Amino acid sequence: MKRLLLVICLSWCAIPVFAQLGKMQFEDAEEQFAAGKFKEAIALLEESEKTLGKSNPMIEHLRIMSRVELLKLDPEANIGQLEIAQKEAKDFLAKYDGDTRIEDKYRDIYKAGKTLSAMPSKAEIEKRRSDELAKAEAERKADEKSLLPGYRDGLTAEALISRIPGFLKQTRMDTLEVLYFADYSRMVFISANTRQSIGFSVIESYNDKSDRECAKAKASYEQKRRT
Repeated sequence: MKRLLLVICLSWCAIPVFAQLGKMQFEDAEEQFAAGKFKEAIALLEESEKTLGKSNPMIEHLRIMSRVELLKLDPEANIGQLEIAQKEAKDFLAKYDGDTRIEDKYRDIYKAGKTLSAMPSKAEIEKRRSDELAKAEAERKADEKSLLPGYRDGLTAEALISRIPGFLKQTRMDTLEVLYFADYSRMVFISANTRQSIGFSVIESYNDKSDRECAKAKASYEQKRRT
């Protein structure tokens, strides 16, 4: 009998301890949310729910808002959160409809639901990724056939230097800037007005690699553009 009473007493004593721990975990989650650490906030909310042995509108509200903020930061990287957040938001609105004690939280989730509905779906993101990969592959194949792989009209000097191997130097000539590549046999012309590439010159047979020859090639290029 004494042993039974002792077990009952210990059980009753544990209830406030667990409640206090769950509250502390929830408060830590609020701090993480305020600091922009949304994944950490979600993990702490899961711990709080587990400790308490049940959920409550405060936990559910903050968890949904954490998922929404993650998706706002990077929809593609956090796409796995979208369907979960949409379901949680729908369940929250159904569960607490008419509960005036949490009217502000209810309004937050209502607005969050609209935000979630406007976000691209997993299928849309996957299609966009596929299209981007296909475009990059097409550009790569075009580069292989190009006289100057990596060149595109409308790119800045910095972008071209990073895309085209063998950069040597950059000079300014009249209204143009010229980028030299590959033993001066490749030149790219940058408009001084737009600061973007407008053309290039490739010299296949090039014995004298002097700046004078480069200047002649540039003059020939300008003559062709005028005719």
